[in-house]
Amino acid sequence: MTDIDLSMADRGRTVPIRVGDRVVLSLPENPTTGLRWTLSKNDSMEVLTDKNVTGGQGIGAAGLRILTLQPTRAGSIPLRLLRHQAWESEESADEEFEVILDVR
Repeated sequence: MTDIDLSMADRGRTVPIRVGDRVVLSLPENPTTGLRWTLSKNDSMEVLTDKNVTGGQGIGAAGLRILTLQPTRAGSIPLRLLRHQAWESEESADEEFEVILDVR
């Protein structure tokens, strides 16, 4: 089992991984603004952990959203997240992250 680290720099890539590997996704987020990353419906990915790490000492400091995910099957799996406010529709997203996981 290997951890595959992904960030905004990986957006748009196809990422080869093996069954049993974990994807550790680190995306910039400031939850005090209400803008949060949400994982698009995906029955092929299990969320193992979901946490925020603040980037500074001040109130409202931006940080990272760190998700640890694991594919539940082999094949081509799109991994898509949108950053938007929970009370708004997905169409209001100000940022998008998407990669294709090539799970073998």
